[in-house]
Amino acid sequence: EGFFQSDVMTVPLTLDALLTPGPAVLHVGAFDVPPASYFDGQPVIRLDITADGMRRLAAFVRETYALDPTGHPVLTEHPGYYLHADSHFVRATGAYSFPNTCNVWTARALRVAGVPVSPALAVTAENLLFQASRVGTLLD
Repeated sequence: EGFFQSDVMTVPLTLDALLTPGPAVLHVGAFDVPPASYFDGQPVIRLDITADGMRRLAAFVRETYALDPTGHPVLTEHPGYYLHADSHFVRATGAYSFPNTCNVWTARALRVAGVPVSPALAVTAENLLFQASRVGTLLD
């Protein structure tokens, strides 16, 4: 939580996030244009997921949200990366540390959805994208 919401990334903050399990957050954003347009200049990979896989993926993500007493996700006070009205950090269940990183969590989510990726090999974003590119389609 502290690492991803910090305005300044420092070596001590990075080491603390990797080595000391701490509160986790999800970065959640909404957009109404194709992903390749929204993330212009960044790699976007289309993955074919069945309807059943999407239900499992949605359940996996839903179980990650920390909920308030009324059952709603808990937003943090820090805005999302894209400083857009539809981008937020949401408190999550579990703890963040190495090897339970965002890339590994994403690989677990994709695996639950039926995408053949290995969470153990998804330590970096580059490796996760490499794995996804082997089974998906890189969009321009």
